[in-house]
Amino acid sequence: MVDLTDKFDDELYWLTITGTPSATEPWGRQFEGHHLVINYFVLGDQVVMTPTFMGSEPRVADYGIDSKYEGTKSFEEELAAGYALLRSLSADQQSAAITAGATSDRDLTAGAYSDNAVMPYEGINAISCPPQRATSGAATR
Repeated sequence: MVDLTDKFDDELYWLTITGTPSATEPWGRQFEGHHLVINYFVLGDQVVMTPTFMGSEPRVADYGIDSKYEGTKSFEEELAAGYALLRSLSADQQSAAITAGATSDRDLTAGAYSDNAVMPYEGINAISCPPQRATSGAATR
């Protein structure tokens, strides 16, 4: 979209192995690229996919090189599920869950070059949220 394929491109992704793959010892792998990080922890037949980050900027493309991406939308189901969860909370829970009225540079506390950033807990504990029904095959809790 911004013609910076040396920095942002759909082919700039990496796979990293941490530890030595083993049937009995812990190890992991990470798949990452621009706006994507998926971490896998493996121990025997247990595989945990967390933490995971997926993002898009912009979420809705208003333009694109030769209009190739114009009108593209990302994360429609995830956005709808997030709003449904928020609407299911009581007023007090919503007040705790919404930590900022708008985005700002404050949201980049753990951005690039901020390894091991210490951030205070804020928001709402997921255990206090009402159970959500899965929609479109995606579990929301």
